[in-house]
Amino acid sequence: PIAPTGAERDILANGRYGGTILARYLDPPSMDFNRTLSCTINSTMDVTKNKLTRAAFGPKADMFRVTIEPDLAESWEVNADATQFTFHLHKGVKFHNVAPTNGREFTSDDVKATVERYKAGGTQQDVWAVVDSMEFPDKYTAVFKLNQPLADFPKNIAAWSHMDAREMVEDNNFLKEHAVGTGPFL
Repeated sequence: PIAPTGAERDILANGRYGGTILARYLDPPSMDFNRTLSCTINSTMDVTKNKLTRAAFGPKADMFRVTIEPDLAESWEVNADATQFTFHLHKGVKFHNVAPTNGREFTSDDVKATVERYKAGGTQQDVWAVVDSMEFPDKYTAVFKLNQPLADFPKNIAAWSHMDAREMVEDNNFLKEHAVGTGPFL
């Protein structure tokens, strides 16, 4: 491994808002990752949307192990037998300032809509099949009760399960054509 540079250790010291990134990649068949499991869609989702948890990446990540870190969830707790996971969401995370979200805050209502959609069918159904029930006691908390012990649940959902806005889940045609999310790029 090569040690990270000073700029890599503190990316915000050199970062700035704005600008354009041009990238060349294969055209995704749609923007709905739950319809088609495709690396071309996943690549787009990884820069336009976030997940509850994600694999640690970048210069500080351990290249010899998969480590999970918070993304939309700032933290989570698991009960003793790994059948209940409580995720505490970051407050103040905003969706892109475009229709249909218009820059509104990401909340547990979005988690609920996304997970219900995943559980109903599609490429994410198997990831979320272990969820027996869900509770959303407030805007910033999501509780998943599993039908079996699964200590790797945060790791499993870190792989593919991007969170969508409830407005987008309600309009599958819009979701198919647009990548609106909480990520750094539009």
